[in-house]
Amino acid sequence: MEFKRLAIVSAIAVSLAATTAAEAGVSYHMTDSGLDTPWSNNSVGLGVWTDGSPVDQGYTSGLPVTWLANIDTNDTNYRVSSANAITAGADSAYTLSSIANNWRKSNVVSGGDASWGHTLDFGLIDMSVAGNLNIEIKADSTLSSDFVPGFTIWQGWGDNGAGDKHSAWNFLNSDPKPFFGTTVVAPLFLDGVSYLGENSTTVSGGTATLTLNNLAAGQYIVFIGGNSDTPTTNDTYLANISVSAVPVPAAVWLMGSAMLGLVGVRRKQKSV
Repeated sequence: MEFKRLAIVSAIAVSLAATTAAEAGVSYHMTDSGLDTPWSNNSVGLGVWTDGSPVDQGYTSGLPVTWLANIDTNDTNYRVSSANAITAGADSAYTLSSIANNWRKSNVVSGGDASWGHTLDFGLIDMSVAGNLNIEIKADSTLSSDFVPGFTIWQGWGDNGAGDKHSAWNFLNSDPKPFFGTTVVAPLFLDGVSYLGENSTTVSGGTATLTLNNLAAGQYIVFIGGNSDTPTTNDTYLANISVSAVPVPAAVWLMGSAMLGLVGVRRKQKSV
């Protein structure tokens, strides 16, 4: 009985410790003056990161990354937003955005012609916990955005030196695409990543959400773009990212209870 009470108290304590939003786990890339990230290939090591550069965590690919979410706690929402970047030290004009809606032309699931990745925004996720990963990308209503988001997530951060935003991107490695006289054999030439999933919306100011179950702790990269028919719109967004622990099967709890019961019986017999 005492064991059950302790277990309940512990569970409640863990639940209360989980917060609804965590800002400290997200680091934002900006220029030395605190404005939007240096936007060119191989620029991750340039400028300043508000809370640590992904280079220090092993990022060696060439794509220009805007943010890094370090997910180290289950059941906690990690908010990626312009407001949080400003709170972390970015300039008041700092924004997270995707230009020209280049996610919309086609996607990995439906196939079709690949589109140019030069206007996508890129984010990194470093998970030190395993579980069900949930990603929500939506318009940043505080900035009056009519963003129509679409995003794709890949496992891995890419090989050393790989990645070129000036190339085709929304296809699988098994389906190379011709692009300006060359053949792109991996999305954005980003070798070393594996496709996991994608989602989009057709609603102006809407939300795109995806849950990936039973993901191992590891590194993941997110491509974020627009999905509207206005090709030149510069749209702002925010992201909510969380990992929920995979529930322990009931059979495991029953087995644990049975084992505890046997231990109790043996102790009682020994005492007698």
